Amino acid sequence: MWKHRNGILHETENLVTRAIQTQLNAKVKRVYLNLSSRLLRHTDRHLVHLSLHDLIRKDDNNKATWLSVAEPVLREDRSLAWHRRIQGDRMMHGMRRGLANWLRR
Repeated sequence: MWKHRNGILHETENLVTRAIQTQLNAKVKRVYLNLSSRLLRHTDRHLVHLSLHDLIRKDDNNKATWLSVAEPVLREDRSLAWHRRIQGDRMMHGMRRGLANWLRR
């Protein structure tokens, strides 16, 4: 009975550990692919220097550390793209308004 209990206890821990590793690997893949498809600053290129296969083979601590650096870079890149798009829209709106005012004269 004791062996049965330990078997269930340790098997459950292994399943939980595997589930956590699967989620971590999926997150690393998603962030890596998003970063590798973008034009990165020179200071951020080290994040995709290692291949995805080699990064996935690292231990969970390394992956978590990599994510703690990579995710803010990804968020910052998205916010910069959004600001550029908004700025372009504002410029276009201003040019249209200026042209409309000029044509009314």
